[in-house]
Amino acid sequence: MDDRLYWIWMQNIFAPGSLKSDALLRFYGSAMEVYNAPLKELGQFGLTEAEIQRFSDKSLALPRKILSRALENGGWVLTPDDALYPSLLRTIPGIPLVLYGYGDLPNLDLTPAIAIVGTRAVTSFGKQATALISAGLALGGAVVISGGAYGVDTAAHEAALAAGGLTIDVQGCGLDIDYPSKNSELRRRIALSGAVISEYPPGTPPLKHNFPLRNRIISGLSMGVCVTEAPEKSGALITARLALEQGRDVFAVAGDMLTGRSAGTDELIKRGAKLVTSAAEILEEYLPRFNDIINLKAAQDARHHPALKHNIFIKEGSAKPSRQEIAGEKITAGMPDNVSEESRLVFTLLDDTPKTMDELVSLSGLSAAKALTALTELELAGCATRVPGQGYTRC
Repeated sequence: MDDRLYWIWMQNIFAPGSLKSDALLRFYGSAMEVYNAPLKELGQFGLTEAEIQRFSDKSLALPRKILSRALENGGWVLTPDDALYPSLLRTIPGIPLVLYGYGDLPNLDLTPAIAIVGTRAVTSFGKQATALISAGLALGGAVVISGGAYGVDTAAHEAALAAGGLTIDVQGCGLDIDYPSKNSELRRRIALSGAVISEYPPGTPPLKHNFPLRNRIISGLSMGVCVTEAPEKSGALITARLALEQGRDVFAVAGDMLTGRSAGTDELIKRGAKLVTSAAEILEEYLPRFNDIINLKAAQDARHHPALKHNIFIKEGSAKPSRQEIAGEKITAGMPDNVSEESRLVFTLLDDTPKTMDELVSLSGLSAAKALTALTELELAGCATRVPGQGYTRC
């Protein structure tokens, strides 16, 4: 008998993330022992009538059908009995009883894994910040984990792939469901070197309530979670909360205060999330454990990676001047001599037409934090001013 059938049978009894299944496994030790447990012992676990009814159905016909369907076209199925099942997931509340997947799941015991999450309605700043962080993580030796959605998730996966790294897409539906449909080609490319996984069996539609439950796996697989852009009520904040509950680190990127699209990340920083402006600042947290794997210099140099420079940071048909070209431009009279190089750089980008923080970050190549510092310095020097609701101009 294939023991995975017992795990799939058990999965069909409880909702994803159920703490009742955790209690049963602690008491009986395995899904097979739970399967063989007498009904009279179940009262102590607080099962509902519906759960008891499903428990009493010992037919394995449906689990066999699910397993067969999941293994089609090179798919695989992992349970906590398997050595390849991620050990990080074994420690979280509501342990996933079954993981369905395709591709090659990296060994996360040997490689640092960082999740990147954020809003679907990503801004230009958010996309570029995500790409820079994700590419830096991949170049620095980490596996990038995200949820395959539009926006920040897509930018994270794409940047990791462009950097030649590994990425894992954790889905909130069955893997035979083409969702989101515009990312089907992205999922195919992810599986060529990384993996696409889900706890939901084949045929499960992408129901709204699946995704918050899915988020515990994104954070659970990771040593830390980085939120790159998220408004106040973003689902990414659920992942950050789950990460804290699971004992994971939380990182956040400061956003453009003019747009309000990063109110969620800003709040995380206020509550103690580590403010980061590069992947290296994340990876340095894990050097003691992965000193032989992490490459901080490669992470720091992500901005200059050819594939990223041309495919992500610079939009096609909108060539931007290099940092060196900008810095070489003539600084107008009245510019103080003691301002920083970053402030001089930002100053050359300003004119009489207001520019938003997104635009200045994109044009300068600076992080949001450094750009904001530069603008503050320019305002204090009387060289720049903020136009409420519009952006910044020269004085």
